[in-house]
Amino acid sequence: MHFDAADIARSRSHPGEGSRLRRAMTKLLQGKPISALVLGGSIEQGGDLNTRMDAYFAQVTDWINATFPPIEGQHTFHNGGRSSTGSPYFASCLHDHVPDKNVDLVFLQFDVNDGVRTPYMNNAHRRALEVLIRKLLNLPASPALVYMHWWSPTTNQGQRSFWNHTVQPESGLLAAYYGLPSVSMRDVWYHHWARNEPGFLSRDVMCSINHPNYLGHLYVADLLIALLQDHLAAAALLPADDAVAEHELPEPMLPGNHESGAGSVCLHDDSLRDALVPGSASGFQFVDDTTSYGTHRWGWVSEAPGDSMEMQVDTRNPAETDGGSWLSMAVLMSYKDRGAAKLECVRECACNPMTIDSLWKAKLSIKEWWHIRVSASEQCVVRLTSTPTGREGGSRFKVEAFTVRPQSTGDNEEGIAGNVTAAGSEWAHNYEASRAGHYATAGAWRNKGSGQ
Repeated sequence: MHFDAADIARSRSHPGEGSRLRRAMTKLLQGKPISALVLGGSIEQGGDLNTRMDAYFAQVTDWINATFPPIEGQHTFHNGGRSSTGSPYFASCLHDHVPDKNVDLVFLQFDVNDGVRTPYMNNAHRRALEVLIRKLLNLPASPALVYMHWWSPTTNQGQRSFWNHTVQPESGLLAAYYGLPSVSMRDVWYHHWARNEPGFLSRDVMCSINHPNYLGHLYVADLLIALLQDHLAAAALLPADDAVAEHELPEPMLPGNHESGAGSVCLHDDSLRDALVPGSASGFQFVDDTTSYGTHRWGWVSEAPGDSMEMQVDTRNPAETDGGSWLSMAVLMSYKDRGAAKLECVRECACNPMTIDSLWKAKLSIKEWWHIRVSASEQCVVRLTSTPTGREGGSRFKVEAFTVRPQSTGDNEEGIAGNVTAAGSEWAHNYEASRAGHYATAGAWRNKGSGQ
């Protein structure tokens, strides 16, 4: 253990209600196998490490295997991290990323990829995180959720970070509302780092701006294992009350943000490839351009203006509620050699066209969601055409997913249709403080341009 008792105490940003976690720990004490899952981004994947087996989730599960080998069967663990991916993707596509629907324990970390958004709390990413939490809590085995808050000592502009350069106050509110035990790397690391203590300097813990090295992952694993140890001790003294662990969820913290609003249509990886209208791809290629060991990031990529393709999507309201549907497209945003594209409905459905620029100045590559309201059709055909930007350099444009979701009663411009991207200098300037949303909305939803 690399932290003392005071450090461990500081790391507990919220103690959580605990009954679900005690129940999972009781299974370990009884010699039963458990199923555990982690969801997040490239940190969870082990970005910039030599192997995913050095990532914190693997270190935690190695400890579980070594300390609590089951009497019969075996523990099952799944790393569901996806690079450049935030909670909106998982909120819509969760059913494809939980291989064991009876999972007992889930770790979550989305502070980095969800980022600072506007308005405070009631924005697309916090709404998505709440939907994701609710969907996970409602899985058949009523799993325990543990939220891990990550913090980097360097901003995406290469400047010194400070205590308040984090979305922990917002994600922490959601964790507290649902009684999730939460662990904060910032809370335990910051003061050691600010005092320039050996072993806690940026070069000691990080291998890039956002990615921890092996020691950084070891620190996170230590904090999570300490949390599990405390709940193991509690479970030995006070077994979990199943009635408490399985109680009905409260109303959503954010207005109208029920988990049914996440919909069920999600095209990614193979299903995204298969949604192509045969013969319609001109220039677009389906490629995997991941840079992480042992992972994949498939998507449709254009390298030049004039490239086009058509996709067929079922845009019928998946929840059969009033208010219409949003067609959402996940675009890889980055800071160099990025292009623009126009999205429009061409057959069997109607929507207002939208032009999207995938360039911004933040030193970060993230999937961002662009939403348009679309009419219902089982065979809606949309066309994506790469457009000139007037800039020198590359024109790469990549689409990684499409989703269809109903417009729930709590949706509004800033929460769902707006705040989709904050492009260019706006995003780079505000990510570390109070990010100013660049609204990419269509027609009557105040289309403010393509991100310049």
